[in-house]
Amino acid sequence: MTDASETMKSLSPFVGIWNTEGQIRASDEAEEQTMVATDIYEWLPGKCFLLHRVDARMGEDITRSTEIIGWDSEARTLFSTSYDAKGETSRFRCALDGHDWKIDGQGIRLRGAFDEDWNKLTGTWEMEADGSWSPWMGIVLTKAD
Repeated sequence: MTDASETMKSLSPFVGIWNTEGQIRASDEAEEQTMVATDIYEWLPGKCFLLHRVDARMGEDITRSTEIIGWDSEARTLFSTSYDAKGETSRFRCALDGHDWKIDGQGIRLRGAFDEDWNKLTGTWEMEADGSWSPWMGIVLTKAD
């Protein structure tokens, strides 16, 4: 097996439907808000890419996006590109190390971990400001199927 196929195969625990809940921390601009979402992960043909669809309510705002996760053979890392309903695109580097899941983007990152049975993913999204990272949103994804 190649690095690409081995790494992509390791993402199999994501496949399925997840119920997501979270708390967006209060800031100077807004009070604490609740986030609820449905996350659906499925393989694209050939299992070389993982498709992730998100339908979320963050406070009063509806957020919908589609993300594609794959292997960058030149950089030898997982990447994702997210496309949202507002026409914005975000790019990330990702890593699954054992049960630990990391996502790193421009000024935003996630640090999370799956439980022993791969049925729950708990994590914290952080935002960067002035060179330091601060918690932005705690999340819990629970597998529904």
